[in-house]
Amino acid sequence: MKKIISILVISLPIIFGGCATVSEQSLQQQEKQIQQIKELPIWEKKITSVDKLKVGIITDTQVHPSRTNKSVKGPDAERYLKPRYGDAIDAFVEEMKIFQPDVIVVPGDIIEGTGDEDFVGADGLRLVQDKIEVLEIPIIWVAGNHEVRSVTKEQYKEALEIDYLNKSFEFGDYKIIIIDGNFYPDDTDVVPGGSRYIRGHVAQAGIEFLEEELQTNKQTIVFIHQPPFVENDIKDRSPEGLLDNGDVIQKLLDKYNTVSAIGGHIEYKRHIQKDGIDYYALPGTIKSEAFPGAFYSMVIENDDINTDMYYVDVDTGKYKKINFENTGDKSGHDTETEI
Repeated sequence: MKKIISILVISLPIIFGGCATVSEQSLQQQEKQIQQIKELPIWEKKITSVDKLKVGIITDTQVHPSRTNKSVKGPDAERYLKPRYGDAIDAFVEEMKIFQPDVIVVPGDIIEGTGDEDFVGADGLRLVQDKIEVLEIPIIWVAGNHEVRSVTKEQYKEALEIDYLNKSFEFGDYKIIIIDGNFYPDDTDVVPGGSRYIRGHVAQAGIEFLEEELQTNKQTIVFIHQPPFVENDIKDRSPEGLLDNGDVIQKLLDKYNTVSAIGGHIEYKRHIQKDGIDYYALPGTIKSEAFPGAFYSMVIENDDINTDMYYVDVDTGKYKKINFENTGDKSGHDTETEI
């Protein structure tokens, strides 16, 4: 739970027999307190909302579409998702029909992308989008490192018919901010055919965008594909999948009283509270051996978060629900695999 900013409560004069018991000195002190509150920066005066924000999350679906007719090749070939990829998305959709979230967030690695032509990657993006859009609920897409193995960022936006990589979305008293972490350390874009940069990096423009968007009295939640942990946050794993400038992001989140930062990418079930901020790493639907088919329903009430995790029980073959925050952290793999 995030830090609480104390706001002084000003007592009204108590009237006894028509005479106020508050002295002139007390009134002056109260006026000074009111002025101090007015002078606080806006992010120190967070709204206490009477509403909750419900978020459905599915990440790292890493689909690889197949051709319906193997004799037809190229961009004109019709493609579909095999059950290995589609079943978890279908299960997510069915659960969201019950949960009825305010918004759905897909934190990246929608497609596998590795070795795929751009038209294959674009088809994969659209196939996932088609499945989720049947819910008729707003969807927020976050770019992952696997997307840019197949398509450029412009092609990614074109396929999903969106106009953003960094953007904020407001839902009542809440604000969701998404950030693109797919850059090299010199702030240049990761592109298909280029060298892979698994760690991820937020470019200076993204850092400046994030800082500007965090300056609000709304409750803020940040999504980025590569979770902004630093090395000591996950001691039993190498920092290979962690943002190379995660420390910079963490300082901003702390400065502006952020509720939470959420990502996927590392196939590790991880939740920590640090400087009053809830940090999450969410396993995806495909590569997690411990939590196959995983997806999430999250309820945010001011700075309090409750998350249910759904995954296929390896013993029964049926979906199981657990509370994310109240169960232990665990790697999705017995050994580390490529992310």
